[in-house]
Amino acid sequence: MAYAREYKGRWYYRIKYTDSDGKKRDLERGTYKTRELAISAGEKMEEILRKRPDVLKGEMLVSDYFKEWYELKKKGNISPRTQDSYRNSHSIITAKLNRKMAQVDDIIYQSLLDDYSQERTKNTVAKLHSHVSACFKYAFNKGHIQTDPTYKAIVRGAVKPKSINSKYLNLGQLSQLLTVTYDGLNPDMGVFVLKVDKYQIKIFILFWLCQIS
Repeated sequence: MAYAREYKGRWYYRIKYTDSDGKKRDLERGTYKTRELAISAGEKMEEILRKRPDVLKGEMLVSDYFKEWYELKKKGNISPRTQDSYRNSHSIITAKLNRKMAQVDDIIYQSLLDDYSQERTKNTVAKLHSHVSACFKYAFNKGHIQTDPTYKAIVRGAVKPKSINSKYLNLGQLSQLLTVTYDGLNPDMGVFVLKVDKYQIKIFILFWLCQIS
């Protein structure tokens, strides 16, 4: 049943409905000149929601929709490292895209990418874009939004990526690392694991206690 309330000379309807996930929700919209118009609009929306309970998904904040999409489509199917990448993307859109899904157009989305690219490489921006565009494409295909604002977005980067030589150890550096590591080993240690830089290049040194005693 639709209810109506007056505020500053205008009327708003309020209805209760069950969304596509089975959750009870409230919806209030306006503004209408009379109480009768507000009630009529509320009853029409109730009928629409009974037939398509997901029709208001576009009213969700981008950050909430992204989290829901991630948990439905990605969580549990990707590596821990990739999960961290999606969480980082979620934190970025939470801070920089505080809008409803249906409110985001191509200009707003392009501005997000351009702002994010100011101190980052093109590859970093592309990773964010791949996550967010997949979410919006899903919303568009499901009919939750009318257009996909990420379509044909331009990915830029203001910072040049590091050269391949700066990311990894060369043979000389690796030899020095192994020498220093071996000299510092404690006989009580069975396995020593060293993680090198953020790429987590792992060097495993395995040995038996009897071999070094």
